[in-house]
Amino acid sequence: MKTQNELNQYDIDIDFYDNESIIRGFLLHSCLNRMGEFDFQQAFEYLLNPIESKLYEHAQCDYDTFLQYYDDMFYHENSDFEKFTYQTDYINIDVDDVKEAISKMHYEKSKNAFDGLFDNLIDLKERIENLDNLTEQERIILFDEVIHAQHVTGDIFDDIDIELIKRDLDVEVLEIMGM
Repeated sequence: MKTQNELNQYDIDIDFYDNESIIRGFLLHSCLNRMGEFDFQQAFEYLLNPIESKLYEHAQCDYDTFLQYYDDMFYHENSDFEKFTYQTDYINIDVDDVKEAISKMHYEKSKNAFDGLFDNLIDLKERIENLDNLTEQERIILFDEVIHAQHVTGDIFDDIDIELIKRDLDVEVLEIMGM
């Protein structure tokens, strides 16, 4: 078995633009007792995006934020809305009015349907946004909670199988340690 000094020589390469690489890097740093080297700021900066997307998708945000997400995800041609317009001498419901009504209804129904189901992600997002106020131990716990949220909330990170990553790392860590 190698000494900690020898384990410190092992190069841990992390692509901070890849969810799986970030998670593998965190777990490897943890296994090798090198958490002081892990760049939480850079990791959380990237991992925050899928958490926010999950919240926005389920309208667990303010309306303006949802509207931006909605417009990006559900682009429709104006002609799609024209059949719902209405115009008389006294009433004018144009395409923009129809779009607004549909997006507001989508927001309100989603917000109510998913209310409370994503409280853990809302909490994680708030704590990640206040990362500077956390100790290293609190950052480690927070990262563990983000990994756990993948299991609890569903697919936050596309195509990430935490159990498979852990099994692969078990083999790798044994090799690194010379066992």
